[in-house]
Amino acid sequence: MSNSVQNMIVQILKNTEMSISGIKKELENKNQKMHRLALSGYLSSMVDSGILKVKEIKPSKVYSINQKGTVTMYRKIGKVVKEIFREDQGDQCLALLFHLFRRPVFIRELELCEVDLPKRYKKAVSPKKTQFIKSFQELGIEIPETDMIVEPENVNNINLLRELRVLLLDGMKDLKENPVVDDDQTTLEEI
Repeated sequence: MSNSVQNMIVQILKNTEMSISGIKKELENKNQKMHRLALSGYLSSMVDSGILKVKEIKPSKVYSINQKGTVTMYRKIGKVVKEIFREDQGDQCLALLFHLFRRPVFIRELELCEVDLPKRYKKAVSPKKTQFIKSFQELGIEIPETDMIVEPENVNNINLLRELRVLLLDGMKDLKENPVVDDDQTTLEEI
């Protein structure tokens, strides 16, 4: 799925719910022409991945942002970390999020995982911080602009592999395509 179309749909539905006809009309207003069947496929995929929710109001389906989808993902990650580790859950959760998202992690994200805050971390600086905050806002998650972003001091790859295995076995399909993931490889010099 094209991220630009997905982002347009999220923007259209940010504060409202709408039928496929309404979404199609709004996309056309943004110079994005799309056949109704193709749009239906996009919407279905976004529902399957937890970004949108749908309810049937005969004869239409009405789509809206799934405010709970992303928060639930963080809770699942926190649950897995708590099941595997008795101590240092915040540090383990930070390492896992950092590895999965390939970017520094907001303190608010760790709070959403419902684990203690990490003890061993480095403060990070990212030129994309504002962009990440906007992406979270589109998902309905408020992150203060003053929220600190951090990264782990070190990463234990064996622990990460154990956590990732449990997450995969637990059916975390929605981690494949997360709109707040940074696709660019970041070096320490860039942070």
